[in-house]
Amino acid sequence: MCSARTIQVPNDYRTLQGAVAAASDGDVIIVSPGTYEGFTVEKSVTIMGSGRDAVVIRGQVVVNAGNAALSTMTVEIDEKTGGNSALVISGSGTKLVNIRVRSYRDGIWLGTVDKQSQDNAVEHSVLECAWVALNCIQSGRNTYYNNTIVSEQRQGIIAGTGDVILRNRVEAPTGISLSALRSGVQIKSNTVNGRETAIRIAGPDSTIESNTILGNSGVALEGGGNLVLGNVIEVSGTGVVTVKDNVIRNNRIGAGGHCVEISGDNNRVLNNSLSGGKGIHASGGAGNLIAFNVISYCGVAGAYMSGLTQGNLIYGNSFLFNYGGQAADFSGRNLWYVENASLRLGNYWSDHAGSDANGDGIIDVPYSIPGSGSVDKYPLARVPEASVAVVLPVLFLFRAGVEAHPRRSLRRDKAMAYSQAVLGRFNTSCGRALEGCVP
Repeated sequence: MCSARTIQVPNDYRTLQGAVAAASDGDVIIVSPGTYEGFTVEKSVTIMGSGRDAVVIRGQVVVNAGNAALSTMTVEIDEKTGGNSALVISGSGTKLVNIRVRSYRDGIWLGTVDKQSQDNAVEHSVLECAWVALNCIQSGRNTYYNNTIVSEQRQGIIAGTGDVILRNRVEAPTGISLSALRSGVQIKSNTVNGRETAIRIAGPDSTIESNTILGNSGVALEGGGNLVLGNVIEVSGTGVVTVKDNVIRNNRIGAGGHCVEISGDNNRVLNNSLSGGKGIHASGGAGNLIAFNVISYCGVAGAYMSGLTQGNLIYGNSFLFNYGGQAADFSGRNLWYVENASLRLGNYWSDHAGSDANGDGIIDVPYSIPGSGSVDKYPLARVPEASVAVVLPVLFLFRAGVEAHPRRSLRRDKAMAYSQAVLGRFNTSCGRALEGCVP
């Protein structure tokens, strides 16, 4: 078996295409400073530039071979060089490390119309493009780590099934998107600035976790089975839009519009800190659980339930100083508390003063919710686990727990388990559920 060779460009071969043609699988091509033409890779080789800004490839680079690697160079295309994408990767297992891409159109295509590409990695690179910076719609199971990705006019990343997007900075009209035909993307610890929408997920079963999300609108969930967890979302429009079957948990959301907008069924909005125009805006839907959130300083309403909502369960939340109104329910068919033989739990309302004669942590007078006559039968006498930290001048974070009695804490897991049972009955028929919500 022949050992791998090291080929020098331009010392051994004047052009990169000539070096690749002469190479064998496993060879390493070292590129000296200079400007070179685009090339096509049909072998499993490693091509290393001597400096990201010192080695410039003017023209399209195509990688058809599997397990190839490119690093430490700039690839650029414009009207003169032609090509719709600076790099086209149809082979699987390709590694792109410390690459700068400049493109008047698209940056990197992973996969082509007639060939799927899998298990690629783009790391420590800078993509600056007019159109789609990183298009993986014909690819999957890729990793994008610690990149700076900028699109002037379109998407930063169009993700593929099973992609992992970790610790990137993305700025684009739409930062990261996933089509309805793709699923299972992990989006973690990124900073995403969407001039229109930061993250748009049309497919199912993705996780959006521990990101900083900025711009106009934050996260749009069009598919189900997705998890939005532990993000900081600061946007001028809507923080999170969800249709159905998604979980939004432990986020800090500040939004000029709605912090969380719900239009469908069976969403879980839990343990979030919300401050904006409206904390929760439910335009429709049934079977949604809204629990243990801190909703503060909203200008329009803390929580708004339209006349098209029914069978939603809202409890354990803290409504604090929402100067446009704490809440409104225009259907009258939602439940603002839970109760059974051992649990009585509503919400805390900062504008509801009253006595707690028996010291059970529940104000003796129910809280009336404007709209259609809904009430919280068990308004809490104090903020759950009143641990308050100021994080912004108008945005407060509270630990969301429950203490319903000085001598007996109601654990959150107990309340959550009960809420699932209540929702099961409550959603079958709103009228029947209201009659039978006490076990």
